[in-house]
Amino acid sequence: MDVGAWLRSLDLSQYEQAFRDNAIDPTLLPTLTAEDLREIGVTPLGHRKRLLEAIAALREDSARQSVPAANTFSHPVSIPPDEQAERRQITVMFVDLIGSTALASRLDPEEMRELIRSFQDRVAGNVARFDGHLAKFMGDGALAYFGWPQAHEDDAERAAWAGLSVVAAIADLHTPSGEVLAARAGIATGLVVVGDLIGRGEARERAVVGEAPNHAARLQAVAKPGTVVIDEPTRQLLNGLFEIEGLGPTQLKGIAEPVGAFTLGAEKVAPSRFDAHSAAVRPLVGRESELGLLVQRWRQARAGEGQGVLLLGEAGIGKSRIVRALTDALREEDYIGLRYQGSPLHTDQALWPIGQQLAFAAGIGPNDDTHTRLTKLYLLLKQAAEVCEDTLHLIAAVTGLVGADAGMTKHAPRQRLDWTLDTLLDQLLGWARQRPVLVVVEDAHWLDPTTLELFDQALGRTARMPVLILLTSRLDHAPQLVAHPQLTRLTLNRLSREATAQIATDVVGRPLPAHITETILDHADGVPLYAEELAKAVLDARKLDEYDVSVQSGTAIPSSLQGLLMARLDRLGPAKEVAQIAACIGREFNHALLAEVTALPESDLNKAMDLLASAELVFRRGTPPEAQYTFKHALLRDAAHESLLRARRRSVHQRIATVLDQAAAQGAEVSSEVLAYHYEEAGVVEAATRQWLTAGRRNAHRAANIEAIRCFERALRDLKELSAAETARRLELDVQLALVPVLMSVGFADQRTAEAAQRALALCEELGVTDRVLPLLFSQFSYCTSSAQLGRALEIASRIVALGDSSGETLPQLVGHRAVGFCWSWLGDLAMAERELETALRLAGTVQMPDLAFELGHDPRITAQAYLGSVKLRLGDITYARRLVTDALDEAKRLDHTLTLALILRHSSIFEAFVGNYKEVQRLASGLRDICVERDVRQWRYLAEVMFLWASYRTGEKVEPDRISDAFERHRESGFLLNMPFYLLLVADAFSVAEDRARSDGMLREALVLAETTGELWARPELHRHRACYALTGSTVPTERAEQWLSDALHDARQQGDRIAELRASHDLARLWAEQGERQKAHDLLAPICRWFDRRGDLHDFDEARALLDTLP
Repeated sequence: MDVGAWLRSLDLSQYEQAFRDNAIDPTLLPTLTAEDLREIGVTPLGHRKRLLEAIAALREDSARQSVPAANTFSHPVSIPPDEQAERRQITVMFVDLIGSTALASRLDPEEMRELIRSFQDRVAGNVARFDGHLAKFMGDGALAYFGWPQAHEDDAERAAWAGLSVVAAIADLHTPSGEVLAARAGIATGLVVVGDLIGRGEARERAVVGEAPNHAARLQAVAKPGTVVIDEPTRQLLNGLFEIEGLGPTQLKGIAEPVGAFTLGAEKVAPSRFDAHSAAVRPLVGRESELGLLVQRWRQARAGEGQGVLLLGEAGIGKSRIVRALTDALREEDYIGLRYQGSPLHTDQALWPIGQQLAFAAGIGPNDDTHTRLTKLYLLLKQAAEVCEDTLHLIAAVTGLVGADAGMTKHAPRQRLDWTLDTLLDQLLGWARQRPVLVVVEDAHWLDPTTLELFDQALGRTARMPVLILLTSRLDHAPQLVAHPQLTRLTLNRLSREATAQIATDVVGRPLPAHITETILDHADGVPLYAEELAKAVLDARKLDEYDVSVQSGTAIPSSLQGLLMARLDRLGPAKEVAQIAACIGREFNHALLAEVTALPESDLNKAMDLLASAELVFRRGTPPEAQYTFKHALLRDAAHESLLRARRRSVHQRIATVLDQAAAQGAEVSSEVLAYHYEEAGVVEAATRQWLTAGRRNAHRAANIEAIRCFERALRDLKELSAAETARRLELDVQLALVPVLMSVGFADQRTAEAAQRALALCEELGVTDRVLPLLFSQFSYCTSSAQLGRALEIASRIVALGDSSGETLPQLVGHRAVGFCWSWLGDLAMAERELETALRLAGTVQMPDLAFELGHDPRITAQAYLGSVKLRLGDITYARRLVTDALDEAKRLDHTLTLALILRHSSIFEAFVGNYKEVQRLASGLRDICVERDVRQWRYLAEVMFLWASYRTGEKVEPDRISDAFERHRESGFLLNMPFYLLLVADAFSVAEDRARSDGMLREALVLAETTGELWARPELHRHRACYALTGSTVPTERAEQWLSDALHDARQQGDRIAELRASHDLARLWAEQGERQKAHDLLAPICRWFDRRGDLHDFDEARALLDTLP
């Protein structure tokens, strides 16, 4: 078809160049709307009407012939015409002529033929009127789609209007005998596959597969004559716009479960679409400066300086919401508000928004007769200015409130129009002479030319009147207004992530998990409407993990946004196929890869990408072939991606993966995550799993623990689809072995860590693999120690030693002895701990494995060295102990393995806390806190806080002990229970210094019980000693009991070989005896331990003991 010839046949050849400049080819003609025609320069209303009628005829021809649109590319994008089916949400309407079978038996065939044709004409006309697609007639029935082949953001609304109009139009039909005919309709919305060619010859048609067509047909069957019944998804999309009556759970034929069914009523009366949709308005977020500017313009207008504001922004950015905020801010002010609303269904109906506003303000109902309408209109208009009868009839007729008055036809059309506009402007000025006026014109991009001209003139006429005219419009079809000096253009930009997150929280009513919030933010792109609808999807999901799955499967696009997104894609014509392929690559993609995947000639690809860029679907940086592209919205990319059928989508992803793999083989840098994603989407499970495994390992080496875990979990999820059981088990073992040490970094005591290790051990047993169990046993050991199950941990540690002894391998011997020594250090046998840890260090010198920390979770040699340092400290070898711990920290920093460094920082802070080096504890705890936050080591985040706050308190800083206690409780909640008695001791110490001895003693008693329960006997001497010391500083506890506690501390310390604890207990007991007059006894107790410590290193406790000893005989 020649577009130029078609235009010439309509006597509209003057538009040939405009159609050519805008690349409008035969495939695009049936998709053109009045809005499109106005955009390309078809301004006269008559010309647009003529074109739209011709376009409607083209659509009908297309529907009858079921001919797919031709591809204007010189080379196809490898989609055969018979495979151009798509997945998309549509609204389906099924209409039935009631009683046609009985009529056929009574009427002559020709009479029946005329009735059926009249029925079909009315159905076809009303479907076309609302830009639907008439799929087919089935005798006395009709099937129509709204949302295919051209989507609109309001397809459900269009279907509703079409349904109501059809049943009303059929009610005007009569049989030859005068019998009134009736129709009924059913409307349903849902995801379908549409576009498959079925049938042969004249019966060939595009099929729709899905629940919606069946539901629509069944709903029609339960509708009463002259009514329309809709389903629940349609009701949700129409929420607030129409009167709707619930029919309750309705059993439909052929459908197992009852469904929600509703009778559709008349349109609700509301000042704007936003008010109709938004029953509850949430707080305004992130628009304070814009609202401030509007309020400022209102203040200027009130003072007599007329103002205009053109508020611009993309769909969903919040234009209507800020208008609502402005009216809320002016609630206490005395002014007149006039609200007008553009409509995509009435862009060619002159002054339609004016008529709607007048009807709303005057209280004109749909059932009012002409006299009543005129009376109500007169009562309204006379409040602003006097109107004569001719003027009243003119305004009523021109705005569509009453039928055209024959008396008005004597005036020329332009004269009639000018008269109308002048009268309406006089009305506005009349209101303004009484009170300030706020005029709000929403969706100005959908205004008809006459209404736009009216407001353009109003801006000029109100420059010195107390009037603010606020128009809202989308950026891509902003109204062309005269450059009035008082007109301000205000563009709403996207919201910050913080503001977008607040919107999501307001919708859900509670804080969301961080990963869910991040998903919403990534997909909302700062657009408030997207954030609200995505957050509502969280409320609709029964569980948060269902929402995760829906996001990953692409079904997370809310139904309320489907039409808005698909409408933009459908306007692309054949270039939509390129957009769909680009969407498979990702939100960001480059020209070179797209060219490889599409295999299009460069000229065709450039043409397509020019169209995508000009339509602002993608942002382009650079020029082809080096150009880089980004989809403007993540949801737009998702909509394009999900509109492809699964089979087609998989083939595209397979092609992308192949191209990327070939590039990687030639030395290009290709992300494993990207390859894994494309193989996953292509259904090539084994390749996807291997790439996820590689990606996870790389993330683990970069200390990106959360990202690594996600990669490993994606690999495990994909493995469920792998049919080869043996391959699946071996791959799963690889993944679990890589996952376990990363899980240890996040949380030793996390149940997931134990479960992953147990599963991997079971796989080792199934596969007969014995040489890979060491990391898993060590993980189980770490889980037991972190949950303070020291007995069980010692059993596993001994098993690791036995594994090394039986195999003769050094590595398990190193790991086993290090683990055994670790356990004995907590259990209070320092000699055993010293022997085992020294053995581990001796063995470590023979093991050369640079990646050992990544395999086991942390470096066993460095940690063994630090643990030996603490053992040596308690054994009294202070100088050597400090050197061991300091060297371990230095080596951990050089290695920069997350968990190893965090472990050593934690251990070093405990070491310094034990000797009372508060400043050093602050420094080390601060470093631990930083690494926990930056690298997501969750298990010690609040422990670092405990240590830092306690040390700060001890240095004299103002820290409330309750803050230390709160941090301790948060740490306890983490599940890492090892060393709890010592941490309770620190908190008790702070309360004791604050002279809250009751809380302090309660915590010490709890700590002693914990030490006995878990076997952490190493802490018992210090717990007894502190309890005695606190009791002796003002408590009502008898001195004898305090003396016994000190004796218990001394006994435990000597039994463990803990020289530091022995020195402290001896000092405190000797001081007590000296105060009681038993100075010789005190001397005899203190002298031996002081002689032992002489010249063994710098220790404050020794200095105190030596000073006390010098005062004794």
